[in-house]
Amino acid sequence: MIRTAPIHYTANPDAWRQLLTALGGTVVVDSPGWVVARAGRGVVALHGPSPAKASGQTELWFEASEPESSAHATGGDVTATDLGDDLGTVWSSRLPDGQLVGYSPLDDSSEGEAGPLSVMPIWVTPHVANAARALLGAGATRRIASDSGVWADLTVDDGLVAVHEGQKVGTVLSFEYAGDLDALAEQVRASGVQVRVIDESFGRTLRLDHPDGGKEIWVNERQQDLYGYHQG
Repeated sequence: MIRTAPIHYTANPDAWRQLLTALGGTVVVDSPGWVVARAGRGVVALHGPSPAKASGQTELWFEASEPESSAHATGGDVTATDLGDDLGTVWSSRLPDGQLVGYSPLDDSSEGEAGPLSVMPIWVTPHVANAARALLGAGATRRIASDSGVWADLTVDDGLVAVHEGQKVGTVLSFEYAGDLDALAEQVRASGVQVRVIDESFGRTLRLDHPDGGKEIWVNERQQDLYGYHQG
């Protein structure tokens, strides 16, 4: 069992809570410096910033039934970290492009009912094929890829993850919605969050202001038009 569970470091947890709940997420953990919001598929964890983790930074993490094995299966350089205070051990894998992919034990508090909103963090890297291969090794499944090789998205048991070509390696927090995007836009506006609906070549997206002042948060409509793309 693998669950998408990116960690986003932020000095603006209240704004993030408003955005995530506006999209239909549910807060399932609420403690000082640590908030977890459940989507229909996957979770997002919000953590306070630190000298080593700037506000606005996202890390690519998953929850897994066998986190140590999953980390090693990526083929990266694996490190185990004891969190102390009876919180257990997590494993992170550093891949050749510099990306960190982390795995923590499954948390019962992350359980929830399925719904149309999926968490879909994007691994940005110059080496799309290598990144996808690492995720496949750890248990992800191919879903859709561009014919050009600049995009691949994959499924896990509970959530999504994507890889996109880019020169600066990192993780971008995004989402996918399988329902009525116009209805979601109205729901978001009603909650007081600004949103824009944009037509892209692959489908429509919602664009939301980033609570930490970064680039817009994207919520992609589930892709139906596969022109220029293929399944698997």
